[in-house]
Amino acid sequence: MKKTAFHFLRVGLAVTFLWVGVLIFKNPDGWSGYLQPWAMGLLPVPIKQAMIR
Repeated sequence: MKKTAFHFLRVGLAVTFLWVGVLIFKNPDGWSGYLQPWAMGLLPVPIKQAMIR
């Protein structure tokens, strides 16, 4: 049972990260609010381009 729970958690975490990646590709501007303003100043490229890379 412990092995099954571990695999469920592992797959669930993988699906979560993949889904967030898909959402970032679909709407990169919507995710720029999660970045602190001082951190945006450190980026050498626009935020939209940085989220896609």
